[in-house]
This record gives sequence, structure tokens and C-alpha cells, in this order.
Amino acid sequence: MDTRGKIFGVRPSRRRLIVLLAALAVVAALSVFFARDRGSEQVDSWDTDYSPTSEVRQHTLADARQASHMNVTVYDEGGRPAYLGWSGGSEAMESFTEAVSGASPLAGEPDESFADLIVFYFRDGSTLATAYSRSRGLLSFEGGLYQPAGEIGTLILEGEERFN
Repeated sequence: MDTRGKIFGVRPSRRRLIVLLAALAVVAALSVFFARDRGSEQVDSWDTDYSPTSEVRQHTLADARQASHMNVTVYDEGGRPAYLGWSGGSEAMESFTEAVSGASPLAGEPDESFADLIVFYFRDGSTLATAYSRSRGLLSFEGGLYQPAGEIGTLILEGEERFN
């Protein structure tokens, strides 16, 4: 039996192949290990796939005039929500936007009576949200109170009648 050039009974060309395969196996094992070992550092796909890619625009009440549409969330006696909607160009929405955009600041703080949520939507995807108290006839925006420049309670009642 010819044993020249053989180490452990393996020819040099096969030895290189075995070393190469072993190195590939080690690299593959390390790749799997590091991929699985990210542990708590992993980021939920919600955080990466759906996070905003640009800064969110901050609106003031005066911006309500530029809204493309809006809705109001109200609650019935049983505490069930109802969603009332208006589109741009409607007379009711124009009344809403004028009442909100012309609102004047007042002293005081909001309380639990601010149950109706008014949300204005803009073409750029941003929103403006404010709460309304029917019993007080006031808006709450960014922790402050505002007196609307028009009657919002009546507009909400008309919307409830229209949608019911």
C-alpha cells in the first residue's frame, strides 16, 4: 500500500476539500448562532415596517380649515361609540371647521365631560384631534380650553339624527 504524501490515510487534495468543508460548516454554524442570539435586541417588525418615515406635522386649531374630511366619535346612553363623518365641501363641515379654527382660549382645565372626539384629516395623512364637551359647549385641545366660534353641539346633534 502506497502511503506517500498521505496524512491519516487521506491524500492532500482530499484533505483540502475536507478542510474547506469543515470551514464552511463552522461559518454556517456561527451565522445561525449569531442570528438566533440577538435576543432582547431584536426589534418588532411593527417598529420598523410601520414607523413613520417623516416627522409628524403638529397642527393648531386654526388648521382645521384645511382639513379634507372629519369625523366625530360620540357615545350613546349605553356607552357604545358611534362615528359621524363629514367630507370636505359640505356645509356642515364648513360650519365645524369655522367653529374650531376660530376658537378662543379660555382659563380652566378639561374634565370628564369632554367625551366627544373630533378628528380632522388632512391630505398629507396628518390629523388634528380635539375633544368637545356638550354640557360645557367647550373644546379641549392640548390640555387647554377653547370657546368655539360657532355652535358645535347643534352640528353634532344634526349629525346623529342624519346617521341614525
